[in-house]
Amino acid sequence: MVYFAQGFRSLASLATMIFCKETLGMEPGPMQSMLAMATVPWALKPLYGLVSDSFAIGGQHRKPYLVLSAAVGVVAWAGLAALASGEMGVPQRALLGLLALSSLSMALSDVIVDAMVAERCGELGRAAQ
Repeated sequence: MVYFAQGFRSLASLATMIFCKETLGMEPGPMQSMLAMATVPWALKPLYGLVSDSFAIGGQHRKPYLVLSAAVGVVAWAGLAALASGEMGVPQRALLGLLALSSLSMALSDVIVDAMVAERCGELGRAAQ
């Protein structure tokens, strides 16, 4: 499901670029700079793995972080929907923050799911020996 959501996010990126260009009137250079800054959470993926491995939440290392990433994603996408619907003004800092939160949500869930798969494969490999 996480990988499906990552693929679906690429559709949203096209809508984001159109929104920035058509609604906000952003020029291509500043728009690409903003979108590039919003992807910084992907560069920090090793940190998320270290944190989830080192600090358990409720005695667990994976599931709470996956739930946390989903909650962050819901907040980010609800905020983006509110910005796009015109219910709020569209400050570019808010847009950048919400885009970065949505990237954080996807990057964190990607790390956690990959860790869960690796952990499960290790268990199956040990059981097969």
